[in-house]
Amino acid sequence: MNESFLTFHTFTDPALANEFEEILRDTGIELILEKEAPLLDKQWIGSSSDPDIIIKIKPEDFDAAHQCLQNYFDSHINEIRKDYFLFSFTNDELLEVIQKPDEWGDLNYRLAQKILSDRGVSPDVSVIQKFKHDRIDELAKPEKTDWGIISTAYFFLLAGIVFLLPIIEAGFGFSPFGFIICLLLGRHLAYNKKILPDGSTALTYNSFSRKHGKIIIVAAIVLLLVSVIAWLNFFSDYF
Repeated sequence: MNESFLTFHTFTDPALANEFEEILRDTGIELILEKEAPLLDKQWIGSSSDPDIIIKIKPEDFDAAHQCLQNYFDSHINEIRKDYFLFSFTNDELLEVIQKPDEWGDLNYRLAQKILSDRGVSPDVSVIQKFKHDRIDELAKPEKTDWGIISTAYFFLLAGIVFLLPIIEAGFGFSPFGFIICLLLGRHLAYNKKILPDGSTALTYNSFSRKHGKIIIVAAIVLLLVSVIAWLNFFSDYF
């Protein structure tokens, strides 16, 4: 069942996470609160790199959850002090906040709209909807080629081959752990997905990176099998 839930928000403050959890549950949104992000979890747009607490909800509830939080912030927005940093933003800077709510958060998103409205330049609903659709399209675009991950995976492959080939002749196999690392890196490149603010998902990397990821997966599996066979042959001589 947990596989149907995607990361909606990340927190380092337990009190804030519990407050958000209560707000969403009061609205009837089903969620999962996890104390630690699982290893190799899908990327979530706008999350911290090492979150302590995450809230997961179903993809179809993302829009409702965002609206729920925005309504909550609307009810407290007049309590925000005038020295809050957004009040010093220009109109163009506030429009950028509205265009990128995934980067600024629901509070700043709603506050930016209120400040612009108070200044008499608030964009209408159709413009805000266009901002939202354009942002989703932008975030859905695959990331550029990640040469760091690709080169690291090929390094482990080549290092494994260098150590594996001569040692097989002596009847002793190279440790398979390097190839397991390659397998994980290849899988990340080929199949990793990012979670978009509306709950949809998109492949993280471009076709070039995904192609190399699949090549790395195949090479890692073949070399892993060869390495395991070499290990079995080595130990069979002693039993």
